[in-house]
Amino acid sequence: MGVTGSIPVFRAVHPRERPWAQLLAGVTLTAISVPEVLGFARIAGMPIQTGLITMIAPVVAYVAFCSSQHLVVGADSATAAILAAGLGGLAVAGSHEYVRLAGMVALLTGVLLIIARLLRLGFLADFLSHTLLVGFLVGVGVQVSCGQLPEVLGVPVHAHGAVMTAFDVVRNLGSATPSDMALSAATISIIVVGERFARRVPWALFVVAGSIALVGLGGLDVSTIADVPSGLPVPVLPGADLDQIHRLMPTVLILAVVVLAQSAATARAYGARRDELVDVDADLAGLGAANVVAGLSGTFVVNGSPTRTEIAASAGGTTQLTQLVSAGAALAVLAVLTPTLTYLPTSVLASIVTVIAVRLVDLHALRRIFERRRVEGVVALATAATVILAGVGPGVLFAVVISVAAHLRHSYRPNARLVGRDGDRWRLSRMEGARQVEPGMLIYFVSANLYFANASYLVHEVLGLADDADPPLRWLCLFAIGIDDVDLTASDSLRWLLDELTKRGVQLVMVGVEPHVRHELDRDGFLGDLGEEHIFDYLEDAIAAYRSI
Repeated sequence: MGVTGSIPVFRAVHPRERPWAQLLAGVTLTAISVPEVLGFARIAGMPIQTGLITMIAPVVAYVAFCSSQHLVVGADSATAAILAAGLGGLAVAGSHEYVRLAGMVALLTGVLLIIARLLRLGFLADFLSHTLLVGFLVGVGVQVSCGQLPEVLGVPVHAHGAVMTAFDVVRNLGSATPSDMALSAATISIIVVGERFARRVPWALFVVAGSIALVGLGGLDVSTIADVPSGLPVPVLPGADLDQIHRLMPTVLILAVVVLAQSAATARAYGARRDELVDVDADLAGLGAANVVAGLSGTFVVNGSPTRTEIAASAGGTTQLTQLVSAGAALAVLAVLTPTLTYLPTSVLASIVTVIAVRLVDLHALRRIFERRRVEGVVALATAATVILAGVGPGVLFAVVISVAAHLRHSYRPNARLVGRDGDRWRLSRMEGARQVEPGMLIYFVSANLYFANASYLVHEVLGLADDADPPLRWLCLFAIGIDDVDLTASDSLRWLLDELTKRGVQLVMVGVEPHVRHELDRDGFLGDLGEEHIFDYLEDAIAAYRSI
């Protein structure tokens, strides 16, 4: 449902958006995610049952404030690894002290995200372009797939990282377990072939239930996940002294940045699939609330998960009702069914996650990017490579840095044109083909804000125009309607330009100065030097004034 003015706009409800479809998707999401979050808890150094808690109370808190209808929040491999690295020297993994500190990290991360919401810092996610989102998801897909290979093939490895894990698997392929390979092949075949003929059927759920039943009845002799304690845990109120908080803050800052960037990237990517806008600031509030609740409920930092978001989408989840159903199902699992999970084969879980991860690798989108913009295709691949080689967090940060660099590259040399007349119509022309609008008068138009990085370039370009003008210039008009901000350095550069043009016998005038820009220049004293008589609202007024001198 959308809203235009005060009139609600209704659309037909697609079958995949009906409650029963979301219910089925939520159960499927739980069936696949439960063993996965147990693994994330192990990565984070936390008691294994805390992984299940990340699927319950934090999810409800996120849904209460979020904008995205698709983003699934919970434990995540990237944030789990960052947490383990940050707490490794402060407490023993799995100990009461470690759990307390992990809760404090989650609480502080949530507070930072809420502050970011209040400061409306969600715009930082806008620096991730569609090109970089494609590369980001490709990298995540490859990274997760490589991480699942040891359990898919039953190969013992001790390497870390996607590339080293893949190399280690290849070196030890001769020791692969036939039963795990066969079960993995069957799992992948059932899901892939089944979805080709009946996409709405939750094949992954059937595989999970079937494999658990076979192992429980003694029909399969394969490795399964470790014992999982049952029952509801008692919430732990985290606490830390000022010295501990000081030592935790670097980890908290890194986690906050990764949660913001990865969650926004994933939410926007899946929103784009359905042409839905995502309010990143609203999602920041949801993510902040989710982490505060995570800290208060005895678990660790939660994040927007690309893989589980894909699980929900593949199962037919189109609204946050899917995630709420999943939270309820996870609560039931935590309270009652955790002993059953010990029968789930690790190869089945790894195969399901691998299928999901491969779907994130959108080769068609990559090919289209290369066909349309080869440079952007290289950037997308570089982003994917960074995710694969260094991890999700560094990959997202790399994408942000590249996007900012691209923005600065464009704004450093603003798109400037000269304004001329073509009969009774105005026209813009490039510098090399420019004509004076009147003999001795040039109108220079720049469509970018002026700041410390591009002000010098603009000044030197204008002086070059003045020096090369034929006939010699008497007036140079800066058409400023496209300038929305002028920083202090740029203001000083304009004053220097005014002085240099005056030395050359050229008068600088300005047209179309926005009121707030005019206020800034007046406060800096520039307008006093320029003179109010050299500021005009319209081009016609400036031309008329020039003709009258």
